[in-house]
Amino acid sequence: MAMLFCLVGWMEKYQGLEEDSIKGGGSYIQLPDLVMLWDVCRGFVNCNSQIRIENIGADERDDYIDVVTVIWGAKDPCHGKVYIVGWYKNARVYRYFQDPTPNTVRDYDGCYYNVEAKASDCVLLPNRLRRRLI
Repeated sequence: MAMLFCLVGWMEKYQGLEEDSIKGGGSYIQLPDLVMLWDVCRGFVNCNSQIRIENIGADERDDYIDVVTVIWGAKDPCHGKVYIVGWYKNARVYRYFQDPTPNTVRDYDGCYYNVEAKASDCVLLPNRLRRRLI
């Protein structure tokens, strides 16, 4: 099984900017990093133009790779260390950004994603359970 580590901005709940704020995410993170849409979780990681999925087992011509464990890490602004904030099992990782699903609450400009998995395969750790990675 392939694994991918993604570094994103620090948030408490990763449920959207209406209830949370991003710390240390940089200018590319303008919307929620980890967005739950009913039975699917979608994530965004800034990767310039593409994720080089051939480095985790895909062919250079593939648009995506399935059955990837994606580990989400973020730098805690209070301690300055990177912590694991959650993971997606059995995820699909796309080479290029995907447009938001039409006619959903995330159907607006800029809400792209490049990782998705079934909600039942996704874990978001509460702050007290996040463990230091680096």
